[in-house]
Amino acid sequence: MSIQGVIFDIGGVLSRDVWEHLLYDPPEDKKPLSVSAKYGIPGQEIKEFGERLWYDYDRNDGDPDTLEREYWTRIRDRFPQLAGVQTDELCKMTEDFIHPVHKDGMSHLLKWLTEKKIKVGICSNNTKFWFPRQIKKFDPYGFFLTESIILSCDKCINKSDLRMFEMAVQSLHLEPAECVFVDDRFGNVERAMKCGMTGVFFPTDKQTGAEYLSRLLRQLIS
Repeated sequence: MSIQGVIFDIGGVLSRDVWEHLLYDPPEDKKPLSVSAKYGIPGQEIKEFGERLWYDYDRNDGDPDTLEREYWTRIRDRFPQLAGVQTDELCKMTEDFIHPVHKDGMSHLLKWLTEKKIKVGICSNNTKFWFPRQIKKFDPYGFFLTESIILSCDKCINKSDLRMFEMAVQSLHLEPAECVFVDDRFGNVERAMKCGMTGVFFPTDKQTGAEYLSRLLRQLIS
């Protein structure tokens, strides 16, 4: 079968991962300041807590504002360094950490896919409160239709469950063999391949990754 659809992960592929950068600073990334750096919280401690907390919210379907405030309240209550910090202040910090990955390169690629009549979709572990901000920044041109966006927070399962990938394929009204799945986590790529899709690992060098992905998809589709 020829390739008729491309399904993208979000964090690390279309948009920068939010919680990891927002909560703690990788050594090479000092601006803007993370919660760890700004408030003097040990990076490993907040990283471990944030990872556990993520799994409470990436499959939680509810009111976005309520969930976001609850998320930050739990972090604030966990770390004494945040005593007296307003929840609104922590919510506001998020905006500085949401931005597209190589926006120009990805926009050109999505435009090319659209011109080639290739369907595009999203399959992502994500939260009700971060996804709307992400898509507003990485998809201002509306390449992705609502019905082709499969999120763990909507389905109450995540990509550890093969059903997520099956739903993503079904949302494009295609067969798995007609779809490419792109993710920056190899385990997700492997699971997509188990479902019959062509799996593509997105490299950690994001700008180079966008160029690499464009070349690869053009080879697979042309």
